Amino acid sequence: MKEYDLIVPLGNFCLPSHWLRESGLQFVSYPFDWVGTDDVAVFVKYLENHFQGFFPKEYLESNNTIVGNHIGYVDKKNKVLFFHCIDKDIPFDEAYTKANAMFGRRIERLYQNIAQAKKILFFNACYKTYVQHKPEEILAMLQKIFPDKDISLLQLNLAPEFDGVSVHEDGKNIIVYNLNYDMDKNIYTDRDAEMVQIMANFKLRPSKKLFFYKLEALGLAVKRFIVNLLCCFVPVKEARKAIRHKFHISTKQFDRG
Repeated sequence: MKEYDLIVPLGNFCLPSHWLRESGLQFVSYPFDWVGTDDVAVFVKYLENHFQGFFPKEYLESNNTIVGNHIGYVDKKNKVLFFHCIDKDIPFDEAYTKANAMFGRRIERLYQNIAQAKKILFFNACYKTYVQHKPEEILAMLQKIFPDKDISLLQLNLAPEFDGVSVHEDGKNIIVYNLNYDMDKNIYTDRDAEMVQIMANFKLRPSKKLFFYKLEALGLAVKRFIVNLLCCFVPVKEARKAIRHKFHISTKQFDRG
């Protein structure tokens, strides 16, 4: 089992953060959790330039996709997808200001946690058809950005032609998994057993910060349970929504942090 001080989801879409959370390897939100791109190098560039040009209001265009409480937007300049951050029930300017502040907190948290960590794993998942860079190239970019850190890359490639799940390690800093995946099925549920098998190979080193993150996550889970239980006795949907809003509880995990 490989042990790290910090594991960071690196796109290309929501799968890494989803499974890090499911596996008890991520307890707070980071900027790339629920954001998508065809090219992971775009995300690496943001890490390098401290997120200059990230989430640019002037280039956002709605694609009218409704995802839970949000409406999807695309950064037309950088080809980045934001499906889980623009609230669909309030005016765009207000929703953008709210989401931009959220990303600001997540970006600051990411750099703070990277600064305090020594051994860091970046986790990228990508459909094979979208792979534009070799893992060695992405790792080299990350190592250049964080030269004083022990950086590793976990790369999960998804394609229907793969046979089950296989792993290939290139030295100690690159771990590549190839996972069979039918594009017509739900990647978040159809490969549960295989993803549990993969994630069981990684763990976080115990630390004071990790302890408090776990405690905070437990408190949020208890709060969410109580509020949702109370909402079961409220027959009007809008009233339930108002209660959850008052207590800062969302029915969707995408709103965390």
